[in-house]
Amino acid sequence: MRKGFWTADWFAGLIITIVLLVAGQAALLQSLELAAYDWGVGLSTSRPSENIAVIAIDNESIANIGRWPWSRDVHA
Repeated sequence: MRKGFWTADWFAGLIITIVLLVAGQAALLQSLELAAYDWGVGLSTSRPSENIAVIAIDNESIANIGRWPWSRDVHA
């Protein structure tokens, strides 16, 4: 009785090889995309606004203002 080719060892090896190649290509494409993004951001000439405020929520702020989360009135 003759077996189908899908049960042959070479066919299993071929499938595993194809899966690994596809997975490797996805990782390669992702790394290229990230490298291109980093390069593009590095070429950007925009500067952050000076109208940015950093609000620290620490133990002292909670002691002064009250329990977190604060109301919208406090944030405003």
